[in-house]
Amino acid sequence: MTLYINDAYVKSTTSIQKNVRDLSSFIQLAQSLYILPAFGSNITTAITYAIDNSTLVVGSDLDILLTNFIKPALAYRTAYLALNAIHYQITETGVITKSGGDNLAVDKKTISELQNDYGNLAQEFIKAGLDYVEKNINSFQGYVLEFKTKDTDHRKPKQLGNILFKWRGGSCGQGSIHY
Repeated sequence: MTLYINDAYVKSTTSIQKNVRDLSSFIQLAQSLYILPAFGSNITTAITYAIDNSTLVVGSDLDILLTNFIKPALAYRTAYLALNAIHYQITETGVITKSGGDNLAVDKKTISELQNDYGNLAQEFIKAGLDYVEKNINSFQGYVLEFKTKDTDHRKPKQLGNILFKWRGGSCGQGSIHY
């Protein structure tokens, strides 16, 4: 799977420290669970193809969507997913907090608040990205999104130009797209 961001991007965008090791599994999970469903497989396939083949045109609408909206959303959603694994360690004797040096562990409430902040930021970037697609609909006409339709055939794809995006979400990005 082609990842749209790397560890360094997550660490430069969020408060995750540089000494935290490999985040690639969390990036992959966030990309699969949140970015693909939000933007559809055709837009994400086009981005992946452009990255893999070095054909992403700087300043194009696809590049702007990726750079200004998808990458930040992915970084915050990655941090959201990784935070518990960074803070807690599962051992044969149970779940313990990780600590080292002069660091002090924080309580679960603080971790949950930080996770909620990351989730809400990710949701806002996704919403802004969907708004960007809607405002620049002519650049995205060729992409068909697999969102559920209002009729009985939930597998029937719709042209992006026929979809009016409205993001209606709950906490931490648990939202849906309505048209």
